[in-house]
Amino acid sequence: MARSVFDKVAKEWVSPEVYARRQAVRSDAGANASDLPSPRLIRDIEPYKSMVTGEVITSRSKHRDHLRRHDLVELGNERPKKHQPVRTAAQKKRSIEQIKQAARDVGMDVL
Repeated sequence: MARSVFDKVAKEWVSPEVYARRQAVRSDAGANASDLPSPRLIRDIEPYKSMVTGEVITSRSKHRDHLRRHDLVELGNERPKKHQPVRTAAQKKRSIEQIKQAARDVGMDVL
């Protein structure tokens, strides 16, 4: 029975000789590759319907414009931070007084 090797790139079984020739060609091609940075092409986004306006967004540029126009933020996998409402000094003082009054109501000594 003849021995064969699975070529993962071609996704087929070949003889060891054929596999060795293919590997040599592939390594030569890799040796000629440049170390310089090259552009990365990213395909455009799939069209989607905006949850804010109902309009169909068909490109990345329209997506960015839509986010800016409606003061939106795009989230990925990160968890959104819990929103802490900003309290004014008067609101803080009122909260402290309410806590002190509640403590007095149950018989606690409050400074």
